[in-house]
Amino acid sequence: MSFDLYSVLYAEDVAIIVCGAGVDDKGLPLPMGRVRADEAYEIFKYLEGQGRRADIIVSGGRENFTTGVTEARALKNYLERKGIDPSYLHPEENSFDLLTNEFYSEELARNELGSPEGRYIIISKLMIPRTSVVSKYVIGKQGEPFRWSVVGVNDPYYSGLKAGLREKFWSVVYKLLLLGSYPGDLESLRPRIRLWEMTAGEMRKLLS
Repeated sequence: MSFDLYSVLYAEDVAIIVCGAGVDDKGLPLPMGRVRADEAYEIFKYLEGQGRRADIIVSGGRENFTTGVTEARALKNYLERKGIDPSYLHPEENSFDLLTNEFYSEELARNELGSPEGRYIIISKLMIPRTSVVSKYVIGKQGEPFRWSVVGVNDPYYSGLKAGLREKFWSVVYKLLLLGSYPGDLESLRPRIRLWEMTAGEMRKLLS
């Protein structure tokens, strides 16, 4: 079990956020997504064994063109097959990348799950620095009021020099976009998220 309990050690209730990574033609998560979902399953079972409440937010609105299944639905189906009761699984289908994964998942955690005290964000290990930047602005500074931990899984499908350079680039972009917003205040972030939703697609096309 690779996750670090330190940041969320004393949280009585926890939201586990699993960021999507594509869907195959059978409506299942792509391998990168399955690695993340497997880690979420391990954390859930660990917390369950301690008698602590955990809900899993499965995040991702991108669809497979053949099946029409979203990343969130694919992750939910996958975790149900592993034995997680559907009542603990909460799809978030508005997002299309890491920034929107976190923003809309945090919104769901506050509005529908009663603002659990702790958060685990499940992501590929190479993405930890970028995810930590986003978490500081979206969830808030550590412990104010929520405890959070970014859980990086060993992901053979996202590694190497090219992926590392990509992460550095997007970390800078996210920092510039979020700079000056108030950490943890979703309403102050919302205009920036809207701007990002309007411009991110064009930016990705230019860089592809």
